[in-house]
Amino acid sequence: MRHSALYAPMNDNRKKVGSFVVVVALFVGGGLGYLCGLVHSKTDGVVTYDYPIGGGMMKIAFHRSQPTYGLPLMEYSRVLKHLSFGNTNAAREDLCIFLEWAISDAEHRTLVVDQTEAEAIARAVRMGRQCLAANLSWTNGIVRARPRAEKTAGAGD
Repeated sequence: MRHSALYAPMNDNRKKVGSFVVVVALFVGGGLGYLCGLVHSKTDGVVTYDYPIGGGMMKIAFHRSQPTYGLPLMEYSRVLKHLSFGNTNAAREDLCIFLEWAISDAEHRTLVVDQTEAEAIARAVRMGRQCLAANLSWTNGIVRARPRAEKTAGAGD
């Protein structure tokens, strides 16, 4: 006799409580999901910050494991040191090496960007390759005239 009219209000209350519990569970679950995502975004190792440029802001990102990646501090310092001692040949050779590294990095970035960005990178890579080709014969002549220690060390000569 549980289906009589006497128990109908109790069944309605159970439905309301059940609906309320489901709604609360969804809100709590959604909130926890959001917080987990927020915590993960702070701990996944990537840091972003805004950099003012040309009246606007540009988002910069770097990974915590390599905080100086993309900051050619040592490269610029090395070239300036060569130039300050009047050693333009060494500065030019280093610049060619640094340009090769930048071209390689740019080519890898084209794999993870959209088509418009890939085209912009491709234009920059073409310009870099042209500059590198113009300096390649000169650089090879310098390398043959003054080989690096890394290339001869341990060669058994």
